Amino acid sequence: MGPKKEPSNRFAKFLGGPPNRHKLDLSKVTPTIVEFAGRSGVVFLNEVTTDLLDEDRQSWKLKPTTYDKQTERLKSFFKFLCGAKVHH
Repeated sequence: MGPKKEPSNRFAKFLGGPPNRHKLDLSKVTPTIVEFAGRSGVVFLNEVTTDLLDEDRQSWKLKPTTYDKQTERLKSFFKFLCGAKVHH
């Protein structure tokens, strides 16, 4: 088992993708939430709607199991933000 990832590293990867993302053909990978927000014109959390999130999820290019895991990460991310009251 490799070294344990620090929470900040996992958070950065969730938002921005893996460190080597700039080397990938982005048309063949799932957009990060930051890329999706930029394309959608979202700047503030209170601009995120369930319709926008559904649209984002439709752009994912993932296998079913990975899709389910990513959906759970997305839910956890927004539950955390709502609980932390950073959306105000």
